[in-house]
Amino acid sequence: MLPIKSISLIVPPHSDVSSIVVTGTSQKVLGGKFRIYPAQPPVVTSSNAEQVRFVQPDTTIYNSALPYPASPVTVTGMDYFDGATRIVHLQVCPFKYEPAKGRLTLLTQVAFTLNFKASKDIPIHVRRRAKIAQDAYDQALRALVDNPEAISAYQQRPDSIYIDDVSSNDISSPNLVQPNSLPSPPPYPYPAPMIIITSPGLSSCFTSFINQKAADGIRAKVITTSQIYYYFPNGDQISSPPINDLAGSIRQYLSDEAYPDGCTWVLLVGDASIVPIRYVPDAVTPGGMVPTDLYYSDFAGNWSPNSLHPELSPSVFVGRLPFTSAQEVQAWTNKVIQYETNPFPGNTSAITRVLWSVSDQMEDWRVTVPDSEEFSHAGFSQFFIEEAPTGSASSPTAPTGSQIISELNKGYGFWCMYHHGSPAHVAVRTCGYNGYPKYGIFSFDSYNSEQYFSETGNGFDNTTNNCTIVYSIACDVAAFDSTATIEGIPTNTVCMAKAWLSVPGGGPAFLGNTREGMVSYSPELEWDFLNQIFSGNTRIGQAEAISKSQYGYGSYGVFLAESHNLFGDPSMIVRTSLPSGSVAQSQFLQKKEVSSERIPAIFSLSQNYPNPFNPSTTIRFGLPYDSRVTLKVYDMLGREVLALVDGYLNAGYHEVRFDGTKLSSGVYFYRLTAGGFVSVKKMLMMK
Repeated sequence: MLPIKSISLIVPPHSDVSSIVVTGTSQKVLGGKFRIYPAQPPVVTSSNAEQVRFVQPDTTIYNSALPYPASPVTVTGMDYFDGATRIVHLQVCPFKYEPAKGRLTLLTQVAFTLNFKASKDIPIHVRRRAKIAQDAYDQALRALVDNPEAISAYQQRPDSIYIDDVSSNDISSPNLVQPNSLPSPPPYPYPAPMIIITSPGLSSCFTSFINQKAADGIRAKVITTSQIYYYFPNGDQISSPPINDLAGSIRQYLSDEAYPDGCTWVLLVGDASIVPIRYVPDAVTPGGMVPTDLYYSDFAGNWSPNSLHPELSPSVFVGRLPFTSAQEVQAWTNKVIQYETNPFPGNTSAITRVLWSVSDQMEDWRVTVPDSEEFSHAGFSQFFIEEAPTGSASSPTAPTGSQIISELNKGYGFWCMYHHGSPAHVAVRTCGYNGYPKYGIFSFDSYNSEQYFSETGNGFDNTTNNCTIVYSIACDVAAFDSTATIEGIPTNTVCMAKAWLSVPGGGPAFLGNTREGMVSYSPELEWDFLNQIFSGNTRIGQAEAISKSQYGYGSYGVFLAESHNLFGDPSMIVRTSLPSGSVAQSQFLQKKEVSSERIPAIFSLSQNYPNPFNPSTTIRFGLPYDSRVTLKVYDMLGREVLALVDGYLNAGYHEVRFDGTKLSSGVYFYRLTAGGFVSVKKMLMMK
């Protein structure tokens, strides 16, 4: 198997690659004679995985006198990021192999030229978008492409980008759809960067969550599946031939109405009975089908079963909550608010701690090394609980599931779960590779299997810290549609992803497979995810989506992009450092902070004084309790001029002096976000 390098390039709009011309190479023949075997099928991370048979070399390649590959650069896909920005995905192989001679040549440099032709694909045009949402796309695009210097020339942007005063639309009483009602069709009077899609019965459960999103500067709206089916009854007309089913109607609504009017994040709330699933063929298990929410983020690919060709660069960022009750929604919302406002009270260092639980091939093959190095480079401390003495030991001595849960309860920002798995449990200690009997971790303590050692304290309902993000490469742990009996666990059990989100001590997000994971391939997908997070692309839905776009080419890469899904709020920002406050300093700013013996009863933002001003003015605001505060100034085009405050401040009255000496005359906006309160006011600079 020869190594490859994946490259993603932004290219001129409305174009396809017609040819690739290799214009030059620098190469070096390596000494010796090489026998390189073909890439083998992946070892899956399933609790009931079968032995993989060795694939023999293809004689048409291995008996040929021609080098392999024929070209060092090939196109693996072309798609649209953000509906209209054209991206080409390339694969570069730095080696040339001549099987008949056993000769291997290293290409130390490859130069190539792309030639283009007009594309027949149809882009999607966005009419308007909130600035906070456009910032998300800009950041994701910079993280996606390897030629960011070309973004300014080729990126396709909305007609208008506006600053959204979230507080002006009565966030405390959000525009929720009443059960069984069909109000006027979308779009809403105010476009929403976040759309929550759920059943009429759950539509009134999101007041607290919508208020929290408002505190983050993101307007969120609820639309019910009943509304969508009523106004979009013909299913998915994007695919060819069309797919006339309920999932298709949701995709058509998102493509035709929500996305062009500024929708950026989509939260699907419900299991398969509430928000339907799109299934695609399983590339690993013949005859199997994989549920994938990638379908709802791609508005350009063809998803018809006989013409299946999904596109991986996202139009929107999608997460799911596989819930069926208001109690589950509220339990999860409480954890999201805790994570975003005050994670791990009294134990803030937990944010930068990582727990690894590792067994079997995942331990012996050291597949955790690249990902653990990413955490180390980011300054995270790491703790490993691994099978002892080895992953292949016939009679291992540790660990148990309850030991891992007990360690987790000490507080960790991340938990990387590297085991063989099934919907309701993972195997943390096995005889040999995945052999019986086993110790495991289960969705709930009450679940048990005859093939597992009986113990208490090994269920997610025994967790006590509620701010941990799980990234799992195990098979099936996010199979929220599962009705199969696996290893003695009966049908209709709660999958691990759903349990993690809904139990009080779990966490706000779970990233895992709805079907198979792969021992060697899945850690590479996580590496791309972590690389996004630690490069500053910290919204969890963006990092998950871009990791798929960068990695998901070739049959197994596409399969993992389909199987690995985000369960949680796609707009949530992953914390990568200890909570701390800082105040911006710049040539524009002279700051004075005033504490008062009198603490205000409510949050407030006063009109700046004087107004109009030249060249400076004072902005005053009140905090009823200690809060994380951002105070930013924007121009008329929604461009950020300056972050006056970005950090934690004590309760009381505060004032900031803003010096606009180097600014031109005109209208500016200043926006305060603090403790769930958001307010925007206008000021006028006159010279």
